[in-house]
Amino acid sequence: MTRQFNSVPGISLRRARSGDYAFGLGLYLASVKPLLTKLGRWDEERVTASLRNSFKPATVRVICQDGTDIGWMQVSDTATGLHLHQIHIVEGYRNRGLGTALIKELQERARAKAKPVTLNVIHGNPALALYHRLGFSVVGEDEDKLHMRWRGRRSAKG
Repeated sequence: MTRQFNSVPGISLRRARSGDYAFGLGLYLASVKPLLTKLGRWDEERVTASLRNSFKPATVRVICQDGTDIGWMQVSDTATGLHLHQIHIVEGYRNRGLGTALIKELQERARAKAKPVTLNVIHGNPALALYHRLGFSVVGEDEDKLHMRWRGRRSAKG
């Protein structure tokens, strides 16, 4: 099933298929390797195993622009909130507002359900500025990542 993404023309999200894992892994490794290398925490075997264990096609959406796969995001919806596990966009499509629009849509889904959104971001990731700008706060950390939470409120319309 493909869903048009209204706030960015030409963008759609489709449910991941098992064959999307290779695309997801390649983009994931390209995104995290420079960050983890800078932290002295790069271990390709560990990182690959982590994604292999967590990549669940039922919770992954492939981001497409005019039919071309340009990224992916993974979100789980539990009783306690929505968790953004991953969001990765191909280099040439970054810094165009797409990540902002996708996260704002996620926040609206969470607000409608009166749930928080959580995520983890690797130390030193430039996306940290985006998450702060969108109202996320640091609530903890580990060796690799900061743990963040957004607690939206139900809108007056909702």
